Amino acid sequence: MIIVISGPSGAGKTTITRKLRKLEDIFYSVSVTTRPKRENEVEGFDYRFVDEETFKKWVDEGKFLEYAPVYGNYYGTLK
Repeated sequence: MIIVISGPSGAGKTTITRKLRKLEDIFYSVSVTTRPKRENEVEGFDYRFVDEETFKKWVDEGKFLEYAPVYGNYYGTLK
């Protein structure tokens, strides 16, 4: 089963995913983003933070299942 959590900014996606991550037998995919890391975020747990050059290189190399520009930054899911 695949569960996709999606919604607008401030909808509570992070709150839901943090609760789900506490369950056993769940694989959690960490998204990649070009946006700056926020103070309370942990690299590799909340997101993988990369620069735009690296992100676009990975796009060209076909490393993403999906990706999209959002509010001037890129977000994607690695294969």
